[in-house]
Amino acid sequence: MKRLSELQVGDLERYAVWELRAATDLFEPWVIPVEGIPVSNLSNRIVGVRAELHGGTRCWAILGNIHLSNCRATEQFVTVSIERSGNWFDLARYHDVDYSRRGPLQLAAFLELSLDEVFPVAYDISRVAAGIPEVTKGVIPAKPREFLGQSELIELALE
Repeated sequence: MKRLSELQVGDLERYAVWELRAATDLFEPWVIPVEGIPVSNLSNRIVGVRAELHGGTRCWAILGNIHLSNCRATEQFVTVSIERSGNWFDLARYHDVDYSRRGPLQLAAFLELSLDEVFPVAYDISRVAAGIPEVTKGVIPAKPREFLGQSELIELALE
């Protein structure tokens, strides 16, 4: 078991799926590796994967909020952290309060690439998770296909 912020690429190479555990210090969750692969549920779990940026660059990513049977929910709620030189960038979604500080443009700057060289980010988690193909082999666009209001986001989250 280790703190989420302590996960490194080597950990993701050993175990692709990690389960979040409650924080004991109220600040940061702990994670433990999941050994029963492939999984059929990613609730409360994250996945480490080699993602491919639009320009062809491959990099490590940590994905969360993947709904293996729901494309729309995944597109709206997926979280992604991208690694570069031992540092991680947590991409904010359009409905996150700090989107202006951690949005697609800031990720591109972190990677020292243009927005078009980064998005869409492609990933394939099909070897570690069983779900619909549009989710297990997906893309993360700079902007979602649809922008939902707060009540629609809440409704989707409760499905």
